Amino acid sequence: MSSTPATDRSYLESTCTPRDPRVVVAVEGAMIDAFAPLEEGWRELSVDAMVRLLEDLQVYDGARVLVVEPFSANLPVLLARLANEVVVVCSQPERAERLRKELREAAVDNAVVHAFLQDREHEHEPGFDRIVVMQPANERLGPVLAGQLAVHGRAVWALDRACPPRRVRRLLRLDEAATLEEDLDLVHYMPLLGDMLVDAGVALRQEVAEAVVAAEQSGRRLGEELLARGAVREQDLFRVLAAQRELPFTNAGKLLPRLDTDLVASLPRTYLRHYRFLPVRRGAGELLVATSDVDLPLSELRAVFDEDDVKAELLTPSDLDRVWAAIDLGLAGAMRAVTVAADEVEVGSRRAIVSDSEASTLLDEVLTDALEQLASEVHFESRPGGVRLRFRVHGCLRDVDRHTISKHDLTAMLEVMARRAVGDDEDHDASWALRWPSGGRELGLLVGRQQTVDGVAAVVRLMNVTASPRTITELGFDAPIVDAWHRELRASRGMVLVCGPLRSGRTATAYAALRRLVHDPARKVVAIEDAPSFALAGIQQVAAPVSATADAVDVAAQQAADVLMVGELHDTATVQAALRAVRSGHLVLAGMHANDGIDALQQLVDHGLSHHAIATSVNAVFVQLLARRNCAQCRQPVELSFAQREALFGDDAPNQLVTEAGKGCEACRGTGFDGVVPIVEYLPMSPPTRRALRRGVAPHDLGSIADGGCTMRDSALALLCAGAISFDELRHVLSEEQLELVEGYRSPAGRCS
Repeated sequence: MSSTPATDRSYLESTCTPRDPRVVVAVEGAMIDAFAPLEEGWRELSVDAMVRLLEDLQVYDGARVLVVEPFSANLPVLLARLANEVVVVCSQPERAERLRKELREAAVDNAVVHAFLQDREHEHEPGFDRIVVMQPANERLGPVLAGQLAVHGRAVWALDRACPPRRVRRLLRLDEAATLEEDLDLVHYMPLLGDMLVDAGVALRQEVAEAVVAAEQSGRRLGEELLARGAVREQDLFRVLAAQRELPFTNAGKLLPRLDTDLVASLPRTYLRHYRFLPVRRGAGELLVATSDVDLPLSELRAVFDEDDVKAELLTPSDLDRVWAAIDLGLAGAMRAVTVAADEVEVGSRRAIVSDSEASTLLDEVLTDALEQLASEVHFESRPGGVRLRFRVHGCLRDVDRHTISKHDLTAMLEVMARRAVGDDEDHDASWALRWPSGGRELGLLVGRQQTVDGVAAVVRLMNVTASPRTITELGFDAPIVDAWHRELRASRGMVLVCGPLRSGRTATAYAALRRLVHDPARKVVAIEDAPSFALAGIQQVAAPVSATADAVDVAAQQAADVLMVGELHDTATVQAALRAVRSGHLVLAGMHANDGIDALQQLVDHGLSHHAIATSVNAVFVQLLARRNCAQCRQPVELSFAQREALFGDDAPNQLVTEAGKGCEACRGTGFDGVVPIVEYLPMSPPTRRALRRGVAPHDLGSIADGGCTMRDSALALLCAGAISFDELRHVLSEEQLELVEGYRSPAGRCS
């Protein structure tokens, strides 16, 4: 795969400051421009351009570097100071001999000059880690040179015939088959956004590579594509963008106390909204603005405001929306207005909300904050004196103190959401679903409320319905489970159960399965849920309440659907409808709350299915839990004690086992965790299992019979030994029964040593 990102490069600087200290040392130690070009009329790259090239090449100690047709000896000398070995190819004999002489004069003993590129005699011979082609080449790297590039290697080659070139193309070889191509501009000097995101640890290289390709197809910028795919947090993206453009990074809390509201009011709101900026203050011939647009035309603002100098600070679009909300409510020194009118009700140190618009604004602030922190749920809990606000992030609740919410405020927000969901003339039930625009996207909200002795309590579950569901691989399953899913989805009939407790990620897994089925034009797919969690093109989505789910399954089966997804097997009627669909030749993906595979099968028995019906209808059971993933920025080795190893392996405990755990850093907000990974049980309906069920063996007696699958224990150990989760997290997620050693158990091959 390859791509050239469609980004507007309005660079702020025309000089390149090295970020890599090794490049600094190499540039300072080498005699830059000491060697004249090899041909009359040639010009060498400027020092800034060489620095730009070296920064993007990221030449490391021990690297093998190939330089093809350099303009002079300057670049080979620099590369020799950074790499272990440099091979220079110069086809013209006189130029080659001159290069050899100048390299000797520079006391370079790790570089050789050849007249032609020597082929690799064997595939196992090491390729080149870095390749530089300075003479104009085609749009693509030639097959001979591409074959010389090692996996994870980088190559750059000139794209224009200028001497020196103004543009070069960089290729990253991600693995044996996948590559990523991006253009570098040697006139304007700025690190590529994707590189900076990867270096900062806020995005994975593979995610950036996929986003670059998708951005070229969608026309979006790389940052926008990464946000849409959920590969990076908005706060992290704009913090890196600010560093890339050498702009100060700010947020709503820091900006509001400094904001001159009279200055803001002096300009048309449509103008400010269109250009996505706010004037903060002016004076002494200088104007300070805050913007969420990295390409804000500052020169035009100088003309508009008639100021000698305009300086900009960058903030996220969500923070810009928060500032506008504060302006609308009349307060620039805090996140919300606190003005008291005659008809307002005093509550503590601030007034209560008295209008739907204020309730909507407060709710949007809370939801935007929740999105920024990657929260899956927002909890409002009434207590004496106010409302406690908590976000659930990676399965754990966190207190949020930045919003002051009264019980009156909570009631007003719930009323607004209820009317949005069911209309002003309907009764407000204890739970409901609705769509809510927030932070530039549309959220699906599942709201539940309950009356407590201290007042109303409410939980709002957040779903980004406009985002595309992730693939099975992207969800973090290891290769055997991915293969198992792909195998089960190829079946033409039968039932696949997707199980887990609340907040186990099974809905995301079900949609990942549907996303794979969408690519099969020969199959018609119908998804039936109480409230659809994603909008997925290519399938029919049916919103059916619990009481009507069974009927919806029957109707979909009668309309010649090939695959049915039933969000939840709520009751006996729905289970029986799913069984009828299987018997009529459909593949059914069904969700169920269950703690393990045996529990799922027993629930089918409890709903009236015979053992024979289960044996002939169920293809497989997947059960998953979510564990918090160690933060990649701060995780460090941890050697397990003998007691810990014994708890995992009993008498077969290894003599030593080193795992990893996050210690807490700024990137993970001190938690030591960043994201979640699934721990999975896979219970296929193997022939021995089917025969046992037909003989009437109870599900709870199948443990020693079932084979060919994967236990929660196996899955968790694989994550532990890979450093993805900590020992404490494994013990926190899995029960003693799930960790229990069975007689003759051995650790899965290759997982622990």
